[in-house]
Parts: sequence; C-alpha cells; structure tokens
Amino acid sequence: MILIVDFGSQTAHLIGRRLRQIGAKTEYTNPEDAFALAKKLKPNGIIFSGGPNNISEDASLSIEPEILQLGIPVLGICYGWQLIAHLLGGEIRHSKKEYGPEEVTFDTQPSIFNVNSKRFSAIMSHGDSVTKLPKDFVAVGKTKQVAYAAVLNEDKKIFGVQFHLEANHTEHGMDILKNFAEVCEEKLEPVTLDPEKIIADIKALVGDQKVICAVSGGVDSTVAATLIHRAIGENLYGIFVDNGVLRKNEFESVLATYAKLGLNVKGVDARQRFYNELAGKTDPEAKRKTIGRLFIDIFQEEAAHIPGVSFLGQGTIYPDVIESVRPITSE
Repeated sequence: MILIVDFGSQTAHLIGRRLRQIGAKTEYTNPEDAFALAKKLKPNGIIFSGGPNNISEDASLSIEPEILQLGIPVLGICYGWQLIAHLLGGEIRHSKKEYGPEEVTFDTQPSIFNVNSKRFSAIMSHGDSVTKLPKDFVAVGKTKQVAYAAVLNEDKKIFGVQFHLEANHTEHGMDILKNFAEVCEEKLEPVTLDPEKIIADIKALVGDQKVICAVSGGVDSTVAATLIHRAIGENLYGIFVDNGVLRKNEFESVLATYAKLGLNVKGVDARQRFYNELAGKTDPEAKRKTIGRLFIDIFQEEAAHIPGVSFLGQGTIYPDVIESVRPITSE
C-alpha cells in the first residue's frame, strides 16, 4: 500500500486514482496523523501531495520530520517536494508563478525518472520554488524558471517533483508514478471490472429481496441502478426527486430515459418544498445543508411506502467522496 498525505490539494484524489489505475493500493491521511499511521501500517511508500500553502510565507501546514527517517520511499509533489526540502535544510523562496504546461528537461534520468523522453510537457501550479537543495539531493530535471523541477536522494529513496504527475496533461506522469511504485516494491494488481460478475454478485447477495436507490439522471446513479435492475428486476425501486433547480424539462426527460431502460423509478415533484426551505437563505453552506437534509427527508418518506425493503443501492463516484469529507479512507 502507498500512503498519500493530503496537504489540501484539489487534485490529491487524482494521485490515488492514477496509482489504482496501475494496480497499486492506496490510503489517504491528514498531515497531522501521517507519522503515527505510517509507523502503524508500514506502507511500501509515501506520497506528499501538493497544496495551496506557500512555505516561503507560512510552513504551518507541515508534518513530523521523523516520517522521512522511517526508511520508506517518499515522493513529494509540488508543495510536497517544497516541504521535504524545507524539513531537510533546503531553502524555498517566493518566485514568479508558473501555471499550466511547461517543458521539463532532464540531464540524466535515474530511478523513477527513467522514462522514454528527456524533454516533455508537465503541468505546473506554484508560486514558491526550492532555491537550495537539501544535503545529498541531486537535481535531474528543470524548466526555464525552476532549477529543481525533479530531484532525488537515491540512497534514501526520497524524490521530489515541482510539477503535477497526476494531471492528465503531464506527459509521462503515469510512467513516473509507476516507477515510484516499483521502487516501493508495491505489488501491482490492476483492477478489471466485469459487469456480469457484478450483476451475479448482487443477485447472490440480494436474492428476491427489495432494494431502494436514489437516482439523479447522472451517470453514477444510473449505472448503479441499471446493474441492480439487471440482477433483481422489478425488486429495485428507484426514487428521482425534482428539487426545483433542474434544467428545463430535465425531470420529464430523465424519467422517460429510465422508462426506456426498463427501470422501476418513481419521480417525486418536490420543487415547492425546496423553494420553501431555501427562502431567505443566502449563505452557500446553509443552502447546501438544507438541500441535503431535505433530500434525505423526502427519500425516507418515499421509502416508507415500500414494504419489505432490505437494501439501499447507491452509486457514488470517488471525487464525490473526497469533496464531501476528508477522512482517512482506503481503497
């Protein structure tokens, strides 16, 4: 397993997604819990994510330096690399911002940087730069503005990149992550999805019992409902709530689509209830909580009309989990 320390990056979840794509197992943690968790779980590797903080101004979002002494390979990305440099005696200064694609060039490509190109485009997003390397670190990659865009201490297996490996438009980002997983001796087991197996597993679990499922017309809940329907047929009861802020004619269109798919879905027109609850509210967080609470209330009311329900079906994509809460969560 590779432990990902989330320093508040909007793309931290993408690091885990990329690793899972190549078959690595991942777990997330907050910086304050990382050292204790690393000692307890003994991961094969640790990744420090990027983050919005500027070390040149405030290094308060830090981590226990001892985590770098555990003998576990560590990779720092953007803020994560700057923090490693800061903890190990390097220097970081505010610099001209780089944002978007920049060309990274390599003089040499040892270890995780051994990819099939010495020059490639990478996504940058930073205002600080490392200006002095920690002891025993070697620079191998640079951009026009950043001298230390890719570095390593090969003996201690500590690596740093100023660019975002996880970004879609970083060329060879996946290759570098895969190389890091190999340095970590992580056993890669690529995940394959077999819809027929998923359907068979649902059927074996549920049998002839009933399942309720909230659907929205989106891909995640529709796919989940379709798989469950293929397993148990009319014993799936879908509930689609009109909250009053759908697109024009979307409520009717979504219900028509579900009918074509053969799904047993009930549409609930709750527009006025939402309008009444939201009246006078201007704070976005208050609105969000009101909408969430009312969805649950309506869903429970509708579920109460369906006797003998034993299961709740839910389709939730991974970014929704990350955006909703930041717990330690394993995959």
